[in-house]
Amino acid sequence: MSKQTSKTIRMHIGWSAIFVALLFVVINAMPRALGQRHITNRNSVSQAPRISNVNGAAPAAAKMGNLLAPALPRGSAMAPEGVCPSTITQSLNQEIVSGNSVACNNGTATAQNSYWRAFDMSTFTGGREYDVTSVSFGIESASSGSGTGQPLTVNLYVENGAPFPAGTRTLLATTGPFTVADQSLTVLEVPLVATVPAGSLELVMEVNSPDGRPDGNVFFIGSNPDGQTGPSYLSSADCGPPDPTNLADLGFPNMQIVFNVNGSCPRHPAPTPRPHPSPRPRPTP
Repeated sequence: MSKQTSKTIRMHIGWSAIFVALLFVVINAMPRALGQRHITNRNSVSQAPRISNVNGAAPAAAKMGNLLAPALPRGSAMAPEGVCPSTITQSLNQEIVSGNSVACNNGTATAQNSYWRAFDMSTFTGGREYDVTSVSFGIESASSGSGTGQPLTVNLYVENGAPFPAGTRTLLATTGPFTVADQSLTVLEVPLVATVPAGSLELVMEVNSPDGRPDGNVFFIGSNPDGQTGPSYLSSADCGPPDPTNLADLGFPNMQIVFNVNGSCPRHPAPTPRPHPSPRPRPTP
């Protein structure tokens, strides 16, 4: 009887050890399996490029608000005479929302993406000349494969002839490639000096993120769903839209990117008064 009891106890102990070992394997495997769904996990399985957010899906529906809320008082079609903003923006909120932006990516890194906005200069400056000193843009996620940062380029263009993107676009200024440190949920300001000529139809801003797949770089522009006064655009040859396309037309109306252009209108010096000649004394008769 005691032999049978000992044998039974040993069997229970053996099965318990097997169960604990299996449970240990499952517990350790689950985070890895779930982590493969997130683009920032370096062990994720690479896939064909597609447009999605950092979680590999389209952003969830968010509060809509007024997507094209007026930046000026109601009824104003142009900037009031004499008013020139220190910041040109179409964003009603500067907060960067996690998981709100999409990019062309393969599940492990982002491909080439360009993000765009076009600012109607009649609305913002009344068509006057505008001197740019810097630009700023939102970053939802910048994560480099090396941990030392990744390249980005900011370009400014003048658009004439027709509204963006159908007009004639002329490069006005560029930062050239510069290194952006790893960061998230920030608004980054970058020096950029340019003069927008008076009478320009639109000032166009582009943030270009090159193909990060060879280096394992991930970049998602910063955005929120809190309202904008003009459309946000995306272009990416690897995922379909090679030309700037309204994000609402791509199915992402709540992805309203945060772009700002900082500067001022030049102050023209007051005209120098002309000297008046002194009257000549009349000869005494």
